[in-house]
Order: sequence, then structure tokens, then C-alpha cells
Amino acid sequence: MNAEKSPGAARDLADRYREEENYEEAIALYIKLIEMNPGDDSLVMSLAWAYKDSGKEEKAIESLAELLEKELKRKVFTGFAFDELVRIFREQKNYGRLVDICERAAKAQPNDTALLKTLGDSSLRAGNVARAIEVFETLTQMDQDSPIPFCDLGNTHIMAGNYDEAEKAYEKAISIEPSESCPFYNRLGSGYHKAG
Repeated sequence: MNAEKSPGAARDLADRYREEENYEEAIALYIKLIEMNPGDDSLVMSLAWAYKDSGKEEKAIESLAELLEKELKRKVFTGFAFDELVRIFREQKNYGRLVDICERAAKAQPNDTALLKTLGDSSLRAGNVARAIEVFETLTQMDQDSPIPFCDLGNTHIMAGNYDEAEKAYEKAISIEPSESCPFYNRLGSGYHKAG
């Protein structure tokens, strides 16, 4: 197939190759299509999936990292590459790389509470409880009407052994949503139980 003459048909063929697990053919065709359409991020995402599905995870990460660099420079953060990288690094239990991309994304989009939540969770997975506390404290300031950031902060304080601070955070969550006091107390108790 001549990709230059029929890029739409070439894209369909590349997608079909990937679905049929003919990864090398799909990868070669996606690369050619990207050369012809360097601004088409969906092609880069498809290439990354083909790499991942074929077992070439590091090549997938390279493609997604390239796409993430573009995402971070945009005013509107789509997060497609970010979400895929988070998933891959969690699966790999590669918490250093996970925290790195979360820090970069949070720096580029400092008002995105979902990114900050991911950063806080990732910091916990990496064993950096102090950073997680800092992030969750920021979230409580940004979203003062939601009890969830206070619960997250409370759980993180439990992990740090700061039990008085944990109870203060949960008390704040309960004051925001008193009807949920039983589930919040259960979460607090569960956190204490896990902490030993």
C-alpha cells in the first residue's frame, strides 16, 4: 500500500495489523505515517500501543514521553500520554519514574487537582510520605469543600505516625460532610489497623 496516496487507508491498515497482532507491520506503517504527519498525536499514541502490545515497553515509553512533552506545553492538558505512562510505571512498580512524570505534570498544570492527587498517591508508593503530606495539604487548600482530600491527608499522616494530625484531618472531613461520619471513621480505623 502506498501510504502517501491514501493515508486514511494506510491508517486503517496499520490499526488492523495491530488488532491482528502483526505488530512489526503495524509499527513500520505507523512510523511512516508519523513521518508524513508529524503533528498527528493520535498516530504517536497508536505507535506506542503497538510497541507496548508487542512487548517493546521501553519503545512505548519513549513514544509516550515524546507525546507527554507536547502535552505539557499546551494550555489545555489532555493527559493521554500521561495517563498511559502512569499506568505503565505502576504496572512496573517503577515509582521513581512515576513520581518524576507526576512532578513534571503538576509543575506544568499546578491547578489540576487530579494531577496533584496522582502525585500524592505516587509519592506514597515511592515511600516519600513527607512529599505526599505536602501534596495532600495543598489539595485540602484547593478543594476546601470536599472531604476526600482531608481523608487522603489523614491516611498519609497515619503512615507517617502523626496520629493527632490524622485525626484532625478526619475531623475536618466529617465537619464538611457529617452524614458520612461512619464511613470516615471506618476509613480512619482501617488506616490505624494497617499501620499496626
